[in-house]
Amino acid sequence: MNSPAIIPEVYYPTIDTMGNYVDKPSNKQMHCGCGSKTLFDGTTKLRQHFKTNIHREWVILLNLEKNNHLSESIKYKSLCTTQQKIIQQQQQKITTYEVSMEQMQTKMRLYREETFINSLD
Repeated sequence: MNSPAIIPEVYYPTIDTMGNYVDKPSNKQMHCGCGSKTLFDGTTKLRQHFKTNIHREWVILLNLEKNNHLSESIKYKSLCTTQQKIIQQQQQKITTYEVSMEQMQTKMRLYREETFINSLD
């Protein structure tokens, strides 16, 4: 039997007290969100990667686009809330349909029993 593949986490910088993205290495096995295809398996390799131009430019870009990230976060939070409401409404419809179906099945069963009894007469 095949066991499910373990997908490594993706590294993203954390936000410091000033609201800037900063690198904090992790011991976990992970890929970097900057687009590097390398799988990093320790803090030493990850720290070395932080010094590459691709990674540095990515962190700079993240810091330049902070406001965009905030507005996207707000937009997605609103979207999530809307989707939760839609899911709740759909679940209520399903519950209503299930109750209705049970009532119809009961009526059908009673009708069949009555029809069967009448056919015996």
